[in-house]
Amino acid sequence: MLEAGGAALAGVLLFIIVIRRYRYRNPERRYRHLAKKTSCLTEMVDFPSSKDASSLLVPIYSLICEAFETHDEKRACQGIVLLKNCVSAGWVRVNEAEELKWLAFAGFRYRQADSISQIVDILCILPTRQIKIDLPEVARQLTAIGLHALKEKENFIAAKAADGMIALLTFWKIVASEKLVQLCLQGIKAIGAAALHRHDIGLFREIAVQLADWADKKNDPEISPKLIEILTVWLHDIVKSEDEQGLEVMTDFLFRIIGSKDLCDDEISLFLQEWLRLAGIAALNPESALAPPMMFAGLQAAAKQEDLLLWTLALSATGQISAQGIQQRGIAKAFSVLYPILETGRILLGNELKFGGDGYADSYRQQALLVVVNESLILLNLAARRNLISTVDEMIAEARGSWLNYPQACYTRKQAKKYCQLLYFYWRQTQGKSGYGGKETETELIVPLRLTEQERKRLKFLA
Repeated sequence: MLEAGGAALAGVLLFIIVIRRYRYRNPERRYRHLAKKTSCLTEMVDFPSSKDASSLLVPIYSLICEAFETHDEKRACQGIVLLKNCVSAGWVRVNEAEELKWLAFAGFRYRQADSISQIVDILCILPTRQIKIDLPEVARQLTAIGLHALKEKENFIAAKAADGMIALLTFWKIVASEKLVQLCLQGIKAIGAAALHRHDIGLFREIAVQLADWADKKNDPEISPKLIEILTVWLHDIVKSEDEQGLEVMTDFLFRIIGSKDLCDDEISLFLQEWLRLAGIAALNPESALAPPMMFAGLQAAAKQEDLLLWTLALSATGQISAQGIQQRGIAKAFSVLYPILETGRILLGNELKFGGDGYADSYRQQALLVVVNESLILLNLAARRNLISTVDEMIAEARGSWLNYPQACYTRKQAKKYCQLLYFYWRQTQGKSGYGGKETETELIVPLRLTEQERKRLKFLA
């Protein structure tokens, strides 16, 4: 009798255990149970302890991971919604950012891109809660997710991670510490560089535009060295891989940064020095397609500042790049690195004749034009010395011939001839007849006459 009673009790206990295990392991029942618990959560004044939060969050994480393993996207989405509700209500642990990263990595393992995207959204919610979250840790985990996303070719997720770091820097409730700024910028730099390595110009452009927008609104002198570091890393990768599309993005980035009213002259000078230094590195490759547009962009950015000292420094740095090419290969073969200076002079001359009125010798445009004319003649004089028996006017004629045949100059040939005539007239005025190439060269340069006598009179340094 006792044995029968014991067997019946054991059977009942076994039945209860099976039912409990079924309920625990059944995803639908677990989800309903967790949904019922999270539905009672409200925005709390006193946030729960990490232990209390763990008792609620660990089962939710477990539910999501099991859904990943079984490729149950619907259940994974439901679990992430529960997780988002908990985080929004302040139920988080001290290391929640790291836990979310590992959850995202589990999603990568099972190709759950939509779920990972929502996990990144939850990471970005963390700073908005009135709780003690380690914001630099959030930046680290966003960087890790972004880089892993690029490795897995999930570029949309990488873009969201970069957006999250920009949001960390711009969120109005946060006073960004130096450590947070440093980590966010390092993360943006790393994701941008990884995008360049994978030739994802769309992602790289989006990151660069958002970074420039943030820098334009941020009035902080300590930001400039960090931005220069980012520019250097990205531009070095672009030069190394001869990435012309990447250079277009960086040129826009340069003009946005240089055009910021918050930058002082010293900071602008630092940007231009670094830009032209890397242009010089690109020019070491005679076949580089990047050096000429980089040189030209640097000159254009300097010209927009209307600062004669900055303009002189930028032109001198560009002239050194041109001089190296001319010294090694001569004008014809190195014309691509001489072209930016000549083209800049052509533009300045055209603007002065069109907008300068009667002109003043001390106006910025006339002084800037004189600086570029002198730099052009220095380079042409260098080419003449290289050829030993040539004269400067003959080098002007040679440069003119290369210019007229240069593909980028197909629509500006008349203006190119006018600028060459300006070089010739100014050279004759300053040098007299020393080193004069003769009538044949003179006729080649000034017939037909493009720079009229009336126009020459408006240029006060020719008067």
